[in-house]
Amino acid sequence: MSLPLLELFPAGLRGRLEKLPETLLLQLEEIRVREGRPLEIGYGGGSAFVCPQGKAVTDSAEAYRPTREDCRALLERVTNHSLYAVEEELRRGYVTVAGGHRIGLAGRTVLEGGHVRHLRDVASFNIRIARARAGCAAGLLPELLDPIARTVKHTLIVSAPQQGKTTLLRDLARSISAGQWYHPQAQRWGGARSASWTSAPRSRLATEACRRSISVRAPTCSMLVRRRRGS
Repeated sequence: MSLPLLELFPAGLRGRLEKLPETLLLQLEEIRVREGRPLEIGYGGGSAFVCPQGKAVTDSAEAYRPTREDCRALLERVTNHSLYAVEEELRRGYVTVAGGHRIGLAGRTVLEGGHVRHLRDVASFNIRIARARAGCAAGLLPELLDPIARTVKHTLIVSAPQQGKTTLLRDLARSISAGQWYHPQAQRWGGARSASWTSAPRSRLATEACRRSISVRAPTCSMLVRRRRGS
């Protein structure tokens, strides 16, 4: 079995990962690729190492150790052969690829004025696999509405790592952009039809962004917020 995400990996790494059992691949949550360090995977709340023959093992001494060439080739594919195009994301330390998967990067940072100017000599990748759970936010969404103020309550989502924070947020975005409020109070002010607290049509941009896995960058979000406040 092969996951679409595995196509991102260079042949040497992909071939080993594709040999893992199907039941394990379906539970895959993280893939950790580090130059000269054991190839590691996280799945179903556990973890294991991947040996050169493509089997999951518990002894790190048996694991395949990615080479510098493996890491160089993976970086080329992650950045679509253009480091400049993802320079801003590299400064933040992670890149979001098609499907909403996030790839954390570690290497040598170049500082300028106390801020990260560039990330070079990347030798570590932490691939977090995004999995959609449609409807997982259905129980929470009604609690976020403030029908009196006709707005959405300030909300902080906190949990331990790998407990589904991003999955929940994505389903909230999907539900809101599709107008799926499912709340009696919301029916009075267009919440069932609208992505905002007005009766305006729901945001097609938000719907398409969720559907097409478009990554909306921070400057775009800032412009949207300014426009919303201005209106």
